[in-house]
Order: sequence, then structure tokens, then C-alpha cells
Amino acid sequence: MNIFFRIRVILKVLLLFFVAVSGVNGLAAEIDVSTGYTGLPVKTVLFPFRQAVISSIVDTQVKSYKFKEGERFQDNALLIELDDSIYLQKLDRAKSAYLEANTSMDFADKNCKRSQEMFEKGIQGRQELEKSELDLQVSKAKLEFAVANMKLAEIELKACRISAPFKGRLIKKIVQEHEYVRSGQPLMNVIDDNLLLAVVHLPSEEKKLVSVGQAMWIKIDETGTVHNGKVYEIAGDVDPGSRTFELKILLDNREGALSAGMSGELMKRNTVADAIKAAPVKAENK
Repeated sequence: MNIFFRIRVILKVLLLFFVAVSGVNGLAAEIDVSTGYTGLPVKTVLFPFRQAVISSIVDTQVKSYKFKEGERFQDNALLIELDDSIYLQKLDRAKSAYLEANTSMDFADKNCKRSQEMFEKGIQGRQELEKSELDLQVSKAKLEFAVANMKLAEIELKACRISAPFKGRLIKKIVQEHEYVRSGQPLMNVIDDNLLLAVVHLPSEEKKLVSVGQAMWIKIDETGTVHNGKVYEIAGDVDPGSRTFELKILLDNREGALSAGMSGELMKRNTVADAIKAAPVKAENK
């Protein structure tokens, strides 16, 4: 019984020895890189570089969406079309009011000039002259009011066709086609995921070791790929509760291989080389 016990002990010692030796050899085989994170591995989550909630600025009905959820669009692409029939009529009415006000001002201007001439000749009194001058000022004010109303009608009509503020992707339709919306009501969520921000929280003592533009490597959990990017923003303060600070790393996603919401790991400098050998690598964003 003692012999078997001794044999088991010897085997365990040999096993631990071989594991330790192989671990040292593995570390020696890692290829170091000149830049990167040197601390412990830290989890990260990907966020879109830009995002927006597109809202209506007019009261009307949703006519049609031009993209499906998840589809990509270009900058200034038409995203949604709203019913503009009411606002076409408003613009026609505003144009008519402008023509009327412009005609009235022309008449008031001519009448004022005639009153001035008659006053200088002594044919007409000062009271009539002042009345014609007042009529001219009122006509000018009405014309300015008509111009403002026409511009407002043009803006409201233009607002019935909403274009993309940037190149990106439609994430969610908040309101469906044929539904009525009010001014200020959200219509859809859009994001710009051509660039992604990997957000991590590092220990406060690491803050002095990172700088904007510094290269970082991230391995994505969902795809298994390794991506390198650059530090985009460093939080100006440290969270007093967790004693960490926020770091944002900019990743190039123009090929669309990644999606916002994916998670990954900020890799240590001396483990990057092994990860590169084991997984596909995406080039550094320019």
C-alpha cells in the first residue's frame, strides 16, 4: 500500500514539473510588440462611433421607410418619407400671401412717393403724408411676415423627407408606416458603426501609462478575431467607487465584420503575438 502511495506522489511531482516547464517555454515563445496594454486582461464592449434618434419636426402620417432594420445606408440617403399633402397646401397658401403682401407694399411705396411730391407742392397736408408713410411701414411689416411664413412652410415641407445625418445603419423603427406622429416624436434609431469604440475600464494606477493615439489590441469573443486600434478618448476623472477610469479605443469596421454590442478582451502586449497566430487579424485603422 505504501509503495502505490509513493508512486502516485512521484507521478504528481513529475506532472507539475512538466507543466511548469511547458509554461515557461510558452512565455518565451511569445512575440513582444512595441506598443499596447501591459496590465491584466480587461473585458470590453463595442459601441457605435455615432448614434442618433431621428425625430419628426412636423405633425403628419408616416408614408414609407426606405430601409429595413439592419440595412446600411449612405450619408444623405433618404431614410423615411412622411405625408406632405397638408404642407404642400400650406406652402401654396404662404406663397399667395407673399404675393399679396408684396403687391400691397409696392402700392404703398408709390402712394408715399406721390404724397411726398404733393406735400412739397403744397397740394397735400402733412397729415396725409404721414398717413401714407405709416401705410408703407405697415406694408413692409406684412411683407416680412409673409416671407417668414413662406420660409417656415418650405422648412415644414422639406421635413417630410428625412435624410441620413451620416453613413450608417438603421437599428430600429420606433413608429410604423401609416401611423400618425407629432412634432418631436422619435421615429427611428440609427448608428454609425463604420467605426466602433471599444470601451474599457482600467485601474486608476494605469492612467499614467496610456495616451491618446496609443495602439491597443482587442480579441473579440463572438468572432475570435484580433483587432488593433488606437486610444480615442481617456476619461478625465476616476470613478471613486471602483477606482477605475474609462478608456475608448477606436476600431475600423468599414468591412462590417463587427457589430455594436459585441464583447472582447483588451490584450496584454506580450500575448498579442500568440493571438495573432491563432486568430484572423484586422489591420489598424488609418
